Amino acid sequence: MTGKEALEVFGEDLMHVVRDNVLDVFELALTGKMNSAPMQAMHQRLSSLTSDQQDDMRQVIRKFVDCTLHDVLYLLQRDERISVIVRPTDKSGEIDLAKASNMLHAELYSEKGWINRYSQYPSSEDSCL
Repeated sequence: MTGKEALEVFGEDLMHVVRDNVLDVFELALTGKMNSAPMQAMHQRLSSLTSDQQDDMRQVIRKFVDCTLHDVLYLLQRDERISVIVRPTDKSGEIDLAKASNMLHAELYSEKGWINRYSQYPSSEDSCL
């Protein structure tokens, strides 16, 4: 496995397991499809919003999720005390994701970024810079 392949595996998983799951929970809360008492209470508060306000809330939530992912990836890129190592199943050696990417946090954005290619939800309008 190459560094680029490891980045793609990580990016796809990050989008599905983290980004999409968080945004799914928000959508379920918004539509009242979660049964827990706290989520039903959240649904009651959110259901008073107009359709436009709910769309605005979706944008805000996406932006906060994307900025959180951006900041975590930036931390992984710049802090040498922390690393994410991929161990390919073919035992071809360990791959440090920060070393495989020049700017790990930038992998999220652009037409070819992880969000546009792997997430089921659209990207927030722009980066967190």
